[in-house]
Amino acid sequence: MLLLLACLTLKHLLQEEKEQLNELVIADAKAEYASYSNLLSRDWRFPICTFLGEHIKCPWEAAMMWSESTVLATRQHSRLLSGKLCGFTFSQPDLFKKMIESLPADFTLVHLAMSHNGSLYLVKMHKDRDPIVMPLAPKAKVEDIKSMMERIIDENTKTSSLGKVTKDAKAFWTARRAVDNNLKNLIPRVQEILLGAAAPLVL
Repeated sequence: MLLLLACLTLKHLLQEEKEQLNELVIADAKAEYASYSNLLSRDWRFPICTFLGEHIKCPWEAAMMWSESTVLATRQHSRLLSGKLCGFTFSQPDLFKKMIESLPADFTLVHLAMSHNGSLYLVKMHKDRDPIVMPLAPKAKVEDIKSMMERIIDENTKTSSLGKVTKDAKAFWTARRAVDNNLKNLIPRVQEILLGAAAPLVL
């Protein structure tokens, strides 16, 4: 019994230490972003912003980080509203929230974002509510879809070149229709694999 209690206590302490370490890493990343948020280098911006987007608990700050990880339409909209022509980046979630709240009432921004570790996230923003930030698919599922799409692209390239090597119009169009059907069948699979039950959130 004492051994079990000791194991549970140790596990609890290790969990607390892990959480404290995570908080320190997040704090360091936030401080680094605050110092260099004006830099547009993808090699730095993408990993730090997606890391913070995954781990920050505040929905507005997390949504801002996902937006900042890429050149998203919100930045262009913000530039137009502010009158600035270049160099607009968000450094604080309050400014980001203000810009989202300035969007038209019938406008909803849906951002499908790839994280630094290859997983897919959904970020949904509207002026009247807090953002929804949720993981959609791990890297393995994303890679599966990528492979399927690459096969379709290869098939399309091969069949589109058939006209150069054959004069059989029937064979050419049979091959082209097969590619079209494969693409048609792939689209619902992409939705099922990547979006799953979260598909209505994209609407």
